[in-house]
Amino acid sequence: MDKLRRLILISLLVLSLYPVAAHAETDEASMLRRATEHYHAGKFFFATTWLERVLRTYPATTRREEVLLMLSRAYASTGRYDRASETVRDLLKAYPKQAETLEPGLLALASGAPRANLSPAEEKEAEGKAIKAAKAIAAEARAAEAKAAQLKAAEKKAAEAKVAAAKAAEAKAAAARAAEVRAAEAKAAEAKAAEAKAAELKAAKVDAFARKLAEQKAARLKADEESAAKAAAAKAPEAEANVAKDPAASAADAKAMAARARKIEAKAKADAAQAEAKAAAEKAAEAKAAELKEAAAKLAEQKLVEKLLAELKTSEQRNLEARAAEIAAEKAAEKRAAELRAAEQSAEPDVSERKGAKWRGDEKKMSSVSTGNSGY
Repeated sequence: MDKLRRLILISLLVLSLYPVAAHAETDEASMLRRATEHYHAGKFFFATTWLERVLRTYPATTRREEVLLMLSRAYASTGRYDRASETVRDLLKAYPKQAETLEPGLLALASGAPRANLSPAEEKEAEGKAIKAAKAIAAEARAAEAKAAQLKAAEKKAAEAKVAAAKAAEAKAAAARAAEVRAAEAKAAEAKAAEAKAAELKAAKVDAFARKLAEQKAARLKADEESAAKAAAAKAPEAEANVAKDPAASAADAKAMAARARKIEAKAKADAAQAEAKAAAEKAAEAKAAELKEAAAKLAEQKLVEKLLAELKTSEQRNLEARAAEIAAEKAAEKRAAELRAAEQSAEPDVSERKGAKWRGDEKKMSSVSTGNSGY
């Protein structure tokens, strides 16, 4: 009865103090300060009110161990053993090392053992068992914590291994891509070098051809000059005689010969220029021919692709037509089978009727036979 009266008074006190608590400080530090002040002043009921608010408002507080410890002691001090037992179990599960320093009375509460109607010896024995049970709870919590730590470590190791494997695969793929790029660059460089060498050889051939033409022209001009010189030398005595006879005519002949020489020299220069122009034209023609050849190759390749696409399209069209013919044949066969089934079903009554008529005829015949026999 005293216990019930005390609980009623506590409940009334809680209801009367609730408005005050509702308007108090709401930050964690202020609430913990209020709870600690009440706890150390021995006002355990007020302390439990503030500690409960701390856990309800800040469940992940960094001072949770301290709050649970004070709350369990405050519950036990105010006679709320059920709540104290539950709080001690939460404390031991979350912080198993508390089983080594927690007072025996609180450890005994962890098992929820009854505290009334026991002799001192029984109470001591029950308390010992309760302490063992509390330590067992703490041991299980430590084992669970160790297992969780192992699982976390294994998961972390697996995640690190996965990340390392992914990085290795990425590095391998990057190395492969880099190797491909290097190979492509080397191939392009080789192709460019080969192209440059071919162009150089081609230019050398064109230059050699131009030099050969120029040499041939120069040789012809030299031969012409030598022939002209020989002819002039052969005619020199006659020219001298003519000069002696007619100096004016000889001067005119000399001028004509000089003009002819200049004409021959101009013609040689024109022929050399024409040879160079011809060589340049041949070089341009070869370049144009190479461009046309490359364009023709591209056009042929494009036509080949178009031809292959057309053949593929034709093949697909033939396959579709063949499939359509197969489907049409299947439908026709199904239609024919349906018609045959319908014909058989329509013919069945006639067959039954013929069988019935035959049976009636046989019966009539047997009847007439029986009648004749009886008359006999």
